[in-house]
Amino acid sequence: MHWSGELRRPGRYGEDAWRDGPVEALAVVLSRCDLEEAIVLADSIIHLGLADGATVLSTFANAPHRVRAWATLIDGRAEAGGETIARLRLLEVGIHATPQFRLPGAGPYDLRCGPSCLMEIDGRAHHDDPVAFERDRAKDLVARLWGYDVVRITYRQLRDDWPACVAAVRASTGC
Repeated sequence: MHWSGELRRPGRYGEDAWRDGPVEALAVVLSRCDLEEAIVLADSIIHLGLADGATVLSTFANAPHRVRAWATLIDGRAEAGGETIARLRLLEVGIHATPQFRLPGAGPYDLRCGPSCLMEIDGRAHHDDPVAFERDRAKDLVARLWGYDVVRITYRQLRDDWPACVAAVRASTGC
């Protein structure tokens, strides 16, 4: 949550007059936060349909000079912030990752890393759902038939043990 100090904005009325919309929030983030936070927010705004890509790009173009080049990292396909974080971190170590890669017979994977690796980032709720657990194992069997290795990580591993995650992707891709 961010407080700008301005209680009411011109042209806004009612009980939500004090709230900023997603594009205004992005402008604040671009003035104060780091690259990961900015791109996670931009990707989420686009993916959720809260604003179109042109509007988000315009917000970057009007942002402080130090962050304008970050706009080249916006993708908008990620379904969760962890996917964007992993994509950015993989790119940082020289591994290109494609979000929401669809594999025939298996459906979408969070990321395709290099030519032979698929990454899934699973949250706690996902692990506790027996139907999702079985579905994911079935997806992984299909991926193996297509010649892909699947690297499944938790959000905690993404956050706290990123070097191990990169090592697993490198072992799978040969990168």
